[in-house]
Amino acid sequence: MARTVSRSQRTFSVAVGLALILAFLPTSWLMPWTSYLGGGLDIFVQPAGEVGISVRNWLDPPDDPLREEPQRVQQLIEGQDELRRLLHFARLRIDTLEEEMRELQDAQRFHKGVVIDPLFARITGRSPDRAHGLIRLNVGTRDGVTQGAIAVFRGVHLIGRVAGDVARLSSWLVPITNPSNGRVGAIILPADDPLAPIEAARRIWLEPNNTGALVGDLDKDVLLRDGDIVRLHNDPSWVDSAQGMILGFVESVTANDRKPLLNSIVVRPRYPADRLAYVTLKIEREVVLTEGVQP
Repeated sequence: MARTVSRSQRTFSVAVGLALILAFLPTSWLMPWTSYLGGGLDIFVQPAGEVGISVRNWLDPPDDPLREEPQRVQQLIEGQDELRRLLHFARLRIDTLEEEMRELQDAQRFHKGVVIDPLFARITGRSPDRAHGLIRLNVGTRDGVTQGAIAVFRGVHLIGRVAGDVARLSSWLVPITNPSNGRVGAIILPADDPLAPIEAARRIWLEPNNTGALVGDLDKDVLLRDGDIVRLHNDPSWVDSAQGMILGFVESVTANDRKPLLNSIVVRPRYPADRLAYVTLKIEREVVLTEGVQP
């Protein structure tokens, strides 16, 4: 028994002495072989450590910074939805503006030299017959409105013209589908080639049919398609600024039973007057020329 204790003491003393010797050795001598030994021990220790970490995370999961703020999460979701809506609206607005620009550039072919002042007018009333009844506007002589001034939507779509007896603060608009307008001279341009030469366009006379559309007859040998563009053209009963404005689009082409050589054409406005909240009046302005000055 005494021999065993003595041997243990000698072993302990040797270990302590070895530790003291190693403590005073340079670190550069110790790093290579201590790292090697430590890597060997990690093989046995690390798996148990990973299991311990997993058990700890399962028993006590890490804090979720948003777990305690459900209202904040909802606000972020709503904000994201709002940004998407605004982006979609902006894209639609850009497409609309580009289309309006193309239409306005195209309309310049028909009434070059006409100087107009656009006037925004809000619709404040309607007559009982919404399909083709008169429309009340919130502008009058005080704003420069005169009889015959045309009203458009999106720049080139003809809605109607101002009736007589314009009041100081208000006026009445006669839609193009109102029977009082009588026949309207127009041309038809193909939908797939809206910039086709005007000289090659087909001439047609249209008149309201009391259903919110315009109708007319055309030779059967004229090839038309639904959606072709119909523009007012060379009609002296309308002011110069109305020439070239879009009346609508070909809605249907059918055989005329009473006139075998003709087809009946139905033209429908893209923007019916009874569905609008506002229009733009085109007030023609007289230009006084002076010597050496071009309009």
